[in-house]
Amino acid sequence: MSDNSENFDFKAYPDKLNLGCGLDHRDGYLNVDLQSWHNPDLTADILNLDMLPSGHYVEIIAQDVLEHLQRDQTEIALREWNRLLALNGILLLRVPDLLGVARLFQRQEYKSIENQKILIQCLYGTQAYTGDFHLTSFTPDLMNYYLNMAGFEICEMCCKDEWLLDIRARKVSEDSSVGVISPGSRIKRGDCLNIGRSGQFAQQILTEGWAGLESWGVWSCGNFAAISIPVSEAISQIEIKGHAMVAPNHPEQRLMLNINGLDLPQMVLAQYELEQITVQLPQSVQEELVNGGLLRLKLNLPDAVSPSSVISGADDDRLLALGLSIIKFL
Repeated sequence: MSDNSENFDFKAYPDKLNLGCGLDHRDGYLNVDLQSWHNPDLTADILNLDMLPSGHYVEIIAQDVLEHLQRDQTEIALREWNRLLALNGILLLRVPDLLGVARLFQRQEYKSIENQKILIQCLYGTQAYTGDFHLTSFTPDLMNYYLNMAGFEICEMCCKDEWLLDIRARKVSEDSSVGVISPGSRIKRGDCLNIGRSGQFAQQILTEGWAGLESWGVWSCGNFAAISIPVSEAISQIEIKGHAMVAPNHPEQRLMLNINGLDLPQMVLAQYELEQITVQLPQSVQEELVNGGLLRLKLNLPDAVSPSSVISGADDDRLLALGLSIIKFL
């Protein structure tokens, strides 16, 4: 039975959400929808789920939902869903792909009026009742941007039926503003630098050997890279999250790190997803920076490789080794 009261007992339901469920009720989920006649477990606006606790849910499904919201509500929805998910919780989305529909319009088998009507419905919804109108659409680049800004990292994005995007994303931060460092700032202990969201500051500190900034972060480009980070106090440890350009036929990336003139032991990166690289700063460097200064990192990356040479179908000829996404300063 539907329940939209302020006294909704979330503890009586699983720790997974099926938002905008419509008639697709799923076992093992709390099914939520705006329309009471869909008979969800909870009748509520998926933009405002204050009756549900923050950080409680391990998975959210929202299939064929975002396109029913106004364009300016996309980020509002994703931030609300970020609030509900636990850190590393999974968000499963399905949205229309505007570019995919456009490609279908160009194909000969869709030249008939009837088939073109079908594609129009894909874009704009059935419009059979209030709430079943599509008010926006998406592209892979837009979804990458929206999710990144809302504190998510895309794990997988694939095309379904040639006109839909199926997306699996993971919550990586509590709030979209976490990790944004303004240009001219000086880093202090406890700061978290999200490279992709801190464009001007990132460009300021990435001094040599880096490719262009992307929404998720930046790749090293070549066998050498350097970073100069202004700090306001001594930093004892940094934690790096990102990627290593590895593949079955290129299973390792060696990283030789020099910090403020001191060589650290070689590290070997053997996984594409780098959950955390922990680097302890030498005591002499901590003492050098006790009143602030520049934290200078030089990276020697002898195993940099082009994706085109190790990944079937890739057409990227840049020599990549380490992808930086987030740096925490402790």
